[in-house]
Amino acid sequence: MSGHRSHLKQKNKPHKSGHSAKQQYKVISKNLPGAKVVDPKGQKDRRMQTNDAKRQAKIDQAALIKTIGTKNGPPKIFGVLKCSESADPEYFINQLHFEPEVEGFVYPSGTISSGNFSHRVIPLAMNNSLESLLDMGSVVDVVVLLFESGEPLSNDGQNAITILKGLGLPTCMAVIFSSNGAEIKQSLIPEYRRYIQKDLPDLDRIIPVYNEAGIGQFIRFLSVASPRNISWKENRPTMLIQNYIVNAPAKQVTIQGYLRNAPLSINQIITIPNVGDFQFHSVNDKIPATNLRHEIIYENDAEADVINDEIRPPQTINVPDPVEPLHMSDARPNLEEEEDMGEEDFQENYQEDYPLENEEDDNVDITVWERKEDELEFPNEFEYDNTVNLRQRLIKYRSLKSFVRSPWNPNENLPPQYSKIFEFPAFVRTSETAIAEQAEGEILPGTQVSAVLNTEEDTEIFQRIPVGRVMTMYGLFRHETRFTVLNCTINNTTEIPLESKKDELLMVCGFRHLWIRPIYSEDTRCDKHRYMKYIKKGDAAIATFIAPAVMQTAPILYFRNTPEGIEYTGNGSIKTVDPSRMVIRERILTGNPYRANGKTARVSMMFFNKEDVEWFRTVPLRTKNKQNGHITATVGTKGKFKAIFNEIVDQADTVYMSLYKRVFPPLCDGSDGKPPAPCPARF
Repeated sequence: MSGHRSHLKQKNKPHKSGHSAKQQYKVISKNLPGAKVVDPKGQKDRRMQTNDAKRQAKIDQAALIKTIGTKNGPPKIFGVLKCSESADPEYFINQLHFEPEVEGFVYPSGTISSGNFSHRVIPLAMNNSLESLLDMGSVVDVVVLLFESGEPLSNDGQNAITILKGLGLPTCMAVIFSSNGAEIKQSLIPEYRRYIQKDLPDLDRIIPVYNEAGIGQFIRFLSVASPRNISWKENRPTMLIQNYIVNAPAKQVTIQGYLRNAPLSINQIITIPNVGDFQFHSVNDKIPATNLRHEIIYENDAEADVINDEIRPPQTINVPDPVEPLHMSDARPNLEEEEDMGEEDFQENYQEDYPLENEEDDNVDITVWERKEDELEFPNEFEYDNTVNLRQRLIKYRSLKSFVRSPWNPNENLPPQYSKIFEFPAFVRTSETAIAEQAEGEILPGTQVSAVLNTEEDTEIFQRIPVGRVMTMYGLFRHETRFTVLNCTINNTTEIPLESKKDELLMVCGFRHLWIRPIYSEDTRCDKHRYMKYIKKGDAAIATFIAPAVMQTAPILYFRNTPEGIEYTGNGSIKTVDPSRMVIRERILTGNPYRANGKTARVSMMFFNKEDVEWFRTVPLRTKNKQNGHITATVGTKGKFKAIFNEIVDQADTVYMSLYKRVFPPLCDGSDGKPPAPCPARF
């Protein structure tokens, strides 16, 4: 066989030129970086250290709770809540043989005794007024539900329990009290258990009290009742102000009480609800220990780092050191032509477009009731006639090709008040740092404190406080005196719908009590959120409003003024603290295709002049049958136009276009420097 056969050619294994001796490998490895070796023992030690710290914190908290009510700890605060019509909390407290320790205090601490047994307490008589529930409900350790024998749970009592549950219900016990001394039958206890079980299913302690033996049983149960930890109060120093002394010439006020929950720093700003924010001048620290017979006085150092470096009343937005104003875009959000819009024009139109969007149609032949019903059913549809100039009326609206995917600059065309709003770059990290900083306070919880406050303004506000009004001091975390935009959940529980920007609500967020006029939006996971003009019963939404920052999450209660009094509206919680959250309002212009031919149609009743058609010509059209189109030409001078769609158009269909505008929360009482509105007294 002759010829070349390439497939028969032998191929030997090539020489490995990179082969080196073993000793050469050792030389090379000397200069190589060593591999990271994770020490499992170190990981285990750190994990055990963290667990030990958590365990020790729980032990310290339990030890502090055990001292409440003893002679070496703070007295236990218990509130007696009126739950039936004839129940009298003050008369019940008088039957406990309360002996005050100090005379002259508004709310003195003392002992209640039965035989040889006694317990240190601060009793509070809680009525069904809203101010009493908000003031006392956030500071008491134990709530006693007082029923008069033979009377069921009243409506006011049930409303009071609902409010206390929204604030964070402390430890509860129920008492069936016979004011005339008649014996209470044991068969009544299951009936009262049915009254309470709907709202408090875990309540298992119902005590009948009609003689001295019943009083002794109540005192023993009260002494062993352990206060429940409320999440929004765990890391915040709190103090029930048992007494206060006003020094008008020096513009100073002395407050006295027992510190609770968390350490307090002398350089910390404190707040008293419905009064204001204050800074300490000095703190007289009376430590309840046997080996210390002198008082420790902390003086405020002017050069020290103040935890909140701005001291302003909680109802002002004039922050002395605001962040730089966010970018104010000069670009007008119109659709085609750009017109120069000066600052004066912006200020003139601001009151109409931002605080109260008063877009009432003129010369419309429709009754107010019918208009209200139409707005509830079609809140986004814009009603107008031939007298309305749409080019000027909708000058701040724009079109979007896609509501979800189209971009929108969050710093564009911001209102003037946003230049004084504080925006946190990383709110979660900032709040964690502020809460961790609280543990470095000098004054420990459980200490009896007599603090002197500096009042920048006149001290008459303390002299105007009603006699017997409960006042509570709360320590503020860093940055909690700054105003920002809160986005909170809300759930309407009333039959009357809530209207955005119009209905004024009382917002109770922990220790914050503010009157707000929020804007509502859908709770969606995107960068733009649809504006909701009304919230019907059972609907959930996000309420956006301007308020002081809250570093620790807390439950929120909403109330509304009605002709019958104040009404509980709903509850919620803080979702985000973010001024850049965009709430977009949609306006819909509708028209009728009076002549259709295939994919083309002539539309009327959307515009009433040729200029409006040319102005909105670039806005895409849609139909209720999910067809898309655009304006091709005008027809005549009465606002009719030609349009082409992607599918065949039905003459019975409706053509519409959507326009969008960003909505901002308005200024309200408490955020514009005005004094806060008074809190109504009853339901």
